[in-house]
Amino acid sequence: MFVPCRQCPLRAKPLFRPFSEAELAFVSELKTDHIVVAPRIDIIEADEVGGPAYTLFEGWAVRYHRLP
Repeated sequence: MFVPCRQCPLRAKPLFRPFSEAELAFVSELKTDHIVVAPRIDIIEADEVGGPAYTLFEGWAVRYHRLP
């Protein structure tokens, strides 16, 4: 299920401000795919630099760091 940025259901939420055409075009260029991630799977590894950008449509995401 690929959702183009122009049709994103999150854009209608009052939490988000409207994008200008230039902003929408920029964000649209960043999106390359739509993925579904299973529960308890790391989507970003520790010390990862420059990974993909994600939009969370459903569920929870948590940022954590394991200490020694």
